Amino acid sequence: MHKKKFSFIFNIICAVLAILPFVITFTSEDGVIYTPMIADSPQHLEMEKGLILFAAVVVLIYMALKFIVLEKSKKRAALGLAVFFALCVVFGKSYESISSWGYIFSSFSAFTASVAITAGYTVMFYCGIGALFTFIERYDEIVKNNAIMSSLSKNITSFLGEKSIIKIWIILMILWLPYLIIDYPAVIHADSGVMLSEFFNKSLYNHHPVLQTIVWGSFVEFGHNVFNSYNAGVFLFVLLQFVYGSFIVSLLLDYVYKKKYPVIIIFIAFLIIALMPAFPRNATAVCKDSNHTFYVYDLAYY
Repeated sequence: MHKKKFSFIFNIICAVLAILPFVITFTSEDGVIYTPMIADSPQHLEMEKGLILFAAVVVLIYMALKFIVLEKSKKRAALGLAVFFALCVVFGKSYESISSWGYIFSSFSAFTASVAITAGYTVMFYCGIGALFTFIERYDEIVKNNAIMSSLSKNITSFLGEKSIIKIWIILMILWLPYLIIDYPAVIHADSGVMLSEFFNKSLYNHHPVLQTIVWGSFVEFGHNVFNSYNAGVFLFVLLQFVYGSFIVSLLLDYVYKKKYPVIIIFIAFLIIALMPAFPRNATAVCKDSNHTFYVYDLAYY
């Protein structure tokens, strides 16, 4: 009884902390000293809806914490990662908003509020990371006892079978294809124009990768000389990047599949990569960062 009462109180505290990042904001009269304040609630969020939302958070946290069954060392690892990610979010939001860490260090009240917000993000990250760790550790048991997951796991494994990398690659390209069409000839960044200027003016320097600048400029020049269209050259460059970029991502997914990692987690990762616009738009963007990303993916594989 005492343990249940403590668990209930602990869940309530965790739920309150998890809500703090969404209700605390900062204000300043002089742009130097920031003080925390409770953000205005949306007009449609009456007290009854707010209480229902809070109750839902309590239930979710309770279910997550109950689901997490880990050794002490892995609990510490999950907590350590949660604290790290929470600090990244808090510091990052401050710098993104005001180009400084004023939300954290400009006043004692701001620091106290930031500590509370960090605790809230830590709760959320810990629930997510701990649940993921538990799911990986108890994967066979969980899937075996859940008909839907069991069926999904068997179907994914059966579909991939032989030549799994080719299947992943083809499906990924099909799902990314709309972005290749919509973004024709490419997503162009400011750096893309600077790199072309360097190429055509023969003024290469290492502010941008020299090799990529030469390749990028050569494709644009080729499109103009052969098809009388700069856009054709741009598109050919992006098409090549699209093909090998999707292949590198498929290579990574296939690698973890062949290493016998849980196929449901691999499937979820695939859906995120395939459907989240950031990934296909990165593959259809002319920017040194796109190729750098695929290069890092390639290094991760090896």
